[in-house]
Amino acid sequence: MRNDSKSITLPFYITNNLLLVASLIVARGVCKAGLGVDAELATLQNPRLAKLAKEVVEETKKPHWISGFETAGVPIIDWGSGIADGWKGAPYPWDTASGQPNDCDGPGTEPCIFVGPGGNWFDFACQTKVDEGTTPGPEITWDGNRAMYNIHPLCVVESNGTIAMREEL
Repeated sequence: MRNDSKSITLPFYITNNLLLVASLIVARGVCKAGLGVDAELATLQNPRLAKLAKEVVEETKKPHWISGFETAGVPIIDWGSGIADGWKGAPYPWDTASGQPNDCDGPGTEPCIFVGPGGNWFDFACQTKVDEGTTPGPEITWDGNRAMYNIHPLCVVESNGTIAMREEL
């Protein structure tokens, strides 16, 4: 469910080489500001929710940040706040063509997750990466074009058992 009445883009980087990464706290704050105090970054703790997120991402052609953390060597996503993982042995939809999750700057360097092309998941750093030799942000191939992309929060509000996902606010 989308509502395009508001649009605030959280840039992952700025082209003049000044890095800006929307932190997890800021991303959650944007969700709450746009949808109310009950809004949160979406957790995709089961395949049904991942399918909904894929639909939003494919429609908007924009990668979206979700709430969840991957830890190098740990096969289960930490959804936080005691949320149970409902994948029940089904594989997470990591983008295997690009080797995800890859922690491209070393183990533990990319614990956050975004949903990209095809609804596939990619790991990325949750904060600004400024160390020499590191990549500044997610570079992915989408529709044959390889480029850096802005990451937008995927927000969710649950009310009376109904879940409404919304792209960037």
